[in-house]
Amino acid sequence: MSSSTLGFPPEEAENLKIRAHLMGELRESIRQCELRQAEAAELLGVTQPRISDLTRGKIERFRIDALVSMLAMAGAQVTIHVEPAPPRAAQPKLIGGFPPMGNRRIL
Repeated sequence: MSSSTLGFPPEEAENLKIRAHLMGELRESIRQCELRQAEAAELLGVTQPRISDLTRGKIERFRIDALVSMLAMAGAQVTIHVEPAPPRAAQPKLIGGFPPMGNRRIL
């Protein structure tokens, strides 16, 4: 495992990285708008304790889809960019191989 995965399997590390980024965007939006937690909760369609979890960085309590929904409620557009991963020594191979991806925009 590389130091960039912080001891997590690469696929889990990537998921954590995405969630952390989305949470950071939400926290920054709340901060810039100078919203109290109750105000943010009402605008984002969640409870105040949920906003508390967000501001305290409780990443384990959030799934990517929930964060994307909250960002949409905040007026943000989330886009996803997929590109091939660098080769790993023990990277599993799909039967027949995985077709070259190039850079693809999903949303």
